[in-house]
Amino acid sequence: MSGIFDDMSRRANEVIDRAKFEADKLQRTTALQRELSDMRRKTDERKDEFSERALDLYRAGQIQSPTLADIARALDLLRVQLTAKEEELKYEQARNFAPAGSPSSSSGSSQPYSPSPQPTNVSSAQPSQPATRTCETCGFVMPLTAVFCPSCGRRNSA
Repeated sequence: MSGIFDDMSRRANEVIDRAKFEADKLQRTTALQRELSDMRRKTDERKDEFSERALDLYRAGQIQSPTLADIARALDLLRVQLTAKEEELKYEQARNFAPAGSPSSSSGSSQPYSPSPQPTNVSSAQPSQPATRTCETCGFVMPLTAVFCPSCGRRNSA
């Protein structure tokens, strides 16, 4: 009978030892994953800083590169599109719903939402806002509704 208890005790100890090993392994791998995540975040921050500085140097004429010119144009287009989408979001958030036939629905300011089709190819998409203006500081073309220049951050005059 004691052989059965000894065998059960040995198996229980093996299970406990295995559980301890797995817990330690989980703790070590979690710590390593956290360190990797921090390193990736820092790498991404440095890449962003590098690209911003390279873009500034390119715009200042200190770097001449056709490849950078293509990237700068693509970034400018994306910034215009981003600003336009932010304005569209503000507009949508400010809208109120009025059922058809209600007094406020006749004014045309409170229409039910109907999404417009969005372009599927971002690289060939053109900004959807009709009015643009040029930043007085850096010459960036931006939506007329932009409060700040997406390129240099200058506050726009009204």
